[in-house]
Parts: sequence; structure tokens; C-alpha cells
Amino acid sequence: MTEVGFAIGNGMSREGWDLEQLRGHGTIVGCNWLYRDFSPDIIVALDAEPRREIAKIPYPEQRTWKWMTWEKNKAHLQLEGERAFPVIEINRRTGKNSGIVAVSYLSKKLRCDKVYLVGFDFFRIHPGDKQNDIYHSMCLCRYRKFDLVFNQLFNDCPHTEFTRVGPVHPLDEKCFAAMNCDFIDFPEFERRLKSGLL
Repeated sequence: MTEVGFAIGNGMSREGWDLEQLRGHGTIVGCNWLYRDFSPDIIVALDAEPRREIAKIPYPEQRTWKWMTWEKNKAHLQLEGERAFPVIEINRRTGKNSGIVAVSYLSKKLRCDKVYLVGFDFFRIHPGDKQNDIYHSMCLCRYRKFDLVFNQLFNDCPHTEFTRVGPVHPLDEKCFAAMNCDFIDFPEFERRLKSGLL
């Protein structure tokens, strides 16, 4: 049986798309503020603000999702109910963020055969845009060498087929040249969901 995982980022490309369609199709791991609108199986929150907010929400009384965040030494990640997970080793200069951790967990820890990246816009900034994060107006998030980090993960996990869902920027196909990385739009994604061909 094919194990399917969904990593949910907060890029503008997924705005208005109903994430409830994913339930029952695989493990759903979301990033940072997603829990305000949708309850995935796991939330990866590395940013300080959502970490403070989540810490005040008792589990499981007021939330159904588990939380993954840094341990005190910030060398490993801890998911409630599990031992610390040594996340993909990435050169400190390239940084780590919730998105790469979510995708890494699905592929490296859960050994998913297929991982769909929804709301991962790879921080493509188009002329005139003033926002690229659903939860932060007038925010243009930028991470150094973001493409390099994901390419490293894709190449480290040849057992997983990665599919990024959403509009494709010309740079995406050029930068993400790994053989196990593909791009589809939302209509094709919905077709696969409805037909059970994930």
C-alpha cells in the first residue's frame, strides 16, 4: 500500500483551496499558523510567535493535532508522544524552517512513498506583490538558499516521489531538477484526490 503525505505551507497559492479534501487520503503535516484555520495531524511550529501561542493550548483537551517543535538544545525536534527526531542535517548557513521540517518528517521519518507540497511557493516574488504568506499581510518572507535546501532533501530521499501543487514559476522547473520532483496544478490535484490516484 502506498503511503501518502501532505505538507501544508502557507504560501498565497493555496488561499481559498479547501484543505478538508485531504482528510482520509494520508498524513497531513502543516506549518506554523495553519492550526488557526485547519487541524492537520501534526503542526510543525519553529517560529517564536506560534510556539508561544500553541504552548498555551492544552493537548488533547482543546486541540486534536500534535505539535512538533525544537527541543531545548535545538539540535533535534520533539513530537508529542515520540522520541526526538533528528531532522535532516542542513548546513546552518542555509537555515531550517517549518516547511523543510514538515517535508523531511513525512519522507525520512514516516517513509512516505509520495509527498505532496501544498502552499509551498518557494518564495517567488513577482513584481507588484506585497505579500507571500497567508497569515502575514504586507509580508515578503525570504530564506537564503531555499531551493538548495529542498533539492538536498529531494536527492537524499530517492524513495519518495515529491509533487509540488500550484502554479509553476519558470524558475521552479529550472531550480528543482531532481528526478523525483514534479509539479502539478490544483485542478490536476483535485482530479487525483477524487479518482483515488494519488
